Formats: sequence, C-alpha cells, structure tokens
Amino acid sequence: MNYIKAKIDFTEPKRNKSSKKKFSKYLLLLLCGFGYVPLVAQSENENPKKKDIPGFFMIDLGINFPVNAPSGFNTSAFGSRTLDVYYYYEVKIPGLRSHLSVIPGIGLGLDRFKFNNYKTLSNEGSRIVMDDLGLRIKKSQLVTNYLDVPVELRYDFNPKDRYRSAYLSAGFKVGYLVNSYTKIKHLNNDGNTVKDKSKQDWNLNPLRYGITANAGVGNFGLFGNYYLSSLFKDNKGPSGSSFSKFTLGITLSGF
Repeated sequence: MNYIKAKIDFTEPKRNKSSKKKFSKYLLLLLCGFGYVPLVAQSENENPKKKDIPGFFMIDLGINFPVNAPSGFNTSAFGSRTLDVYYYYEVKIPGLRSHLSVIPGIGLGLDRFKFNNYKTLSNEGSRIVMDDLGLRIKKSQLVTNYLDVPVELRYDFNPKDRYRSAYLSAGFKVGYLVNSYTKIKHLNNDGNTVKDKSKQDWNLNPLRYGITANAGVGNFGLFGNYYLSSLFKDNKGPSGSSFSKFTLGITLSGF
C-alpha cells in the first residue's frame, strides 16, 4: 500500500540536513496554508532526483511605525504589520576565514497600515485627505505591496555551524510599488457589515529605499528597517505631508 505525502527537500553540502528539512517542511505547510503553493501528491516508492537550491530564504514579520506623520494618519501598531519573503544568494568574501559575506536578494515586501481613528484615505481633487466618507467605519487599512531588492553585508561568528552561530548584518534595500489599495469595513443603513476596497496609487511614492540591520542566532533573528524615502510623493500625502516609516520585527531563515 502506497502512502501519499508532500515532499520538499533543499539539499546543500556540508550543512545540517535535518534542520534544513524541518524548516523546509514548516515553510511548505505555511505557504500551502495561505494558498501560495499547491500540495503535490507523491508515492513513497518514487525516488525523484533531489534539487540543490543555492542560497536561502528569509521571512520577516514586523510592525510599521510612521515617522512624523500628520495627526490624521493615526495607525495601530499591532495592526500595521509587515511580511517580507526574500530569497538571498550568499557570496563569500575571501579572507578572514570566510566570516564575511555579501548577500543580495529579491522578494516581496507586503505592508499594512491599520488606522485607529475610523477614517480612510480619500481624494479631494489632487489632494489626499483622511476622511470617514460619511460612513460608520469599523475597520480601515492601507495596503502597499513592493518588489524589493535587498543587499546586506553579513558577519557569521562561526561560519562552519551557522545553525548555532550568532550573526550580524547591515545593508540597503530598494523597492518598487507593485500595487496599493485601501480596505474598509463599515455598517450600512440596515446595520450589516459591508467590505469595500479602493485600488489606486493614492499618491504613494513608487520607489522606496532605506537601510537595514539584522542580528540573531541560527535561524532566528531581530531586524530593523529605516526608510530614507517618503511613503507618499513629496508633499502629496495626507494634508500635503511627506513622511517615512521604520519597521521592527523578527526574522526566520532557512539555509
């Protein structure tokens, strides 16, 4: 009797295969749960060739904090979150016993800003304002999704055992806005909840760039991003504002 199971296996030489398999399985189940990757049935008797994927994946889970935002752009910290999913390729720097490496990457940066003042972004001609639109708003969000290209310089204290080694990294990130929209939940005249989405650019800056930092041990770390670019185009944010943001959170990686 054949048992059906889903397999994923990233095999690299001279690395902890057991830890890597565990991370791969958890990542696969997570992505399948969110509908990103379909499960593929495979018989246990089948013996496909294992694929060796160089580099590693990192997932950032963080909280967004606007910097010098106008009074109307009030956000809730725990509802204003970031999910970054990046693939990095490591390039060792010769010397220093290979403690140093450059790790360029690419991936998606998915940001949310949850408003806590029951308002949302609204167009007034060419101006963006915060408004309740005459609605009984229960929940309001701004969603921005970017294609990011991060580049970091990383130092591993024990490069021979990176699953237990402490590390430090710092670098730079550039991103391009892929799409953006607002989401609101409000009550209609009958008291029923209605969901509305308004997809447009909202005068957002199409390019973002900033500095990054990361520190941790093995597969777990803490990260911080500070964006030097404005979230909105110059003087075209809510009430003619220009402001940036920083993000703090945790990092999960799989080598």
